[in-house]
Amino acid sequence: MAETARMTGALDRIGTLDLAVVRKKLVMPVEDGGYSWPAEATEQAIEGYRDFLKQALAHRRLRAEHEARGLADPGPGPAPDRVVDIVWHTHILFTEKYHADCEAVFGGYLHHRPTLADEDLSSGKDTVHAAQA
Repeated sequence: MAETARMTGALDRIGTLDLAVVRKKLVMPVEDGGYSWPAEATEQAIEGYRDFLKQALAHRRLRAEHEARGLADPGPGPAPDRVVDIVWHTHILFTEKYHADCEAVFGGYLHHRPTLADEDLSSGKDTVHAAQA
């Protein structure tokens, strides 16, 4: 019961995270250091990021459950699509805010651990971004 309440509270915090600085950076003109994203696309991307954070939270809980029961690690966390990954990178740029948000939602830092798929090493494309909570 307490675990369900903690999960619900964390999910609520994800839904209410103040991502105004992230939004501002994404819509800011490129010449000012932003990405020049249209407002509607930015809102969709931020909602996608919130969904990704919820998946990362569920994966963190699953890992803890597996560890507590002596089960095998469930593997790497969720991988965001490229647009959501840009939102994540932008959130991380605001280091103090990102750290505080991670503490509030996850109880600790959500690490970004990008990896390269073997077949894409020659292209230099960063194809997989795994979240490890």
